[in-house]
Amino acid sequence: MQIEIITKKDLELLSEKIISEVVKAIDSSKEQAANDKELLTAKEVQDTLKISHTTLWNWSRKGIIKTHKIAGRLRYKRSEVLTAIKRKEYKAG
Repeated sequence: MQIEIITKKDLELLSEKIISEVVKAIDSSKEQAANDKELLTAKEVQDTLKISHTTLWNWSRKGIIKTHKIAGRLRYKRSEVLTAIKRKEYKAG
């Protein structure tokens, strides 16, 4: 068993790195929570993805992008749209 000596500077650098990683994780978590709550209209999804109404309808029908009926209108969760696109890119790539 080997004993290592850690200097004060090493400890400071390590703590800064840990704090930085924790802050990144918190920010990422907040962003994900905001995306989960944000609902998009069909037009917003079409504009974001640069796709036609027909393509969005086909993707919804095939289950590529999940729809949510709110007050009789179709909406899309931003997080689910982004996830679907990542899956499509992975399959195409």
